Amino acid sequence: MPIQHDPVRKKDVAATPEEDVRQQLVEWLRNEKKVPLHLMETEFALAKVRKGAQGRVDLLVHAFRQGRGVAKPWLLAECKRVGECDWKLLEVQVNRYLQILSPEFLLLQIGDDRRVLHLNDGTSTLIHDLPLFKDSL
Repeated sequence: MPIQHDPVRKKDVAATPEEDVRQQLVEWLRNEKKVPLHLMETEFALAKVRKGAQGRVDLLVHAFRQGRGVAKPWLLAECKRVGECDWKLLEVQVNRYLQILSPEFLLLQIGDDRRVLHLNDGTSTLIHDLPLFKDSL
């Protein structure tokens, strides 16, 4: 199987279709939204927040600069390759993560199709685009 380099994990990983989507998202966040690599974490284990919790988030952007702990990230992102699942199944998966994490923004991506939500006080609002990271500080 071909490999590709994950700059977040600083290691080579299998170049799967889902990994391609994740790495495209990493590059977009880094180049377009100005998110520093050192604040990103791919394949984030929920057990880091709640002991015994199952599952891994595709990508998390920490909000340490804003004084928020690991359970309150700036962004939680979940990615799928085209044909792997639909929006409804992706929402069900992410809702499990939201029982443990309280991100400011939620990004769902299937292939090149991206949806961004702003989460605030228990409500979610679909927004046109994710703000620049520095503008959120």
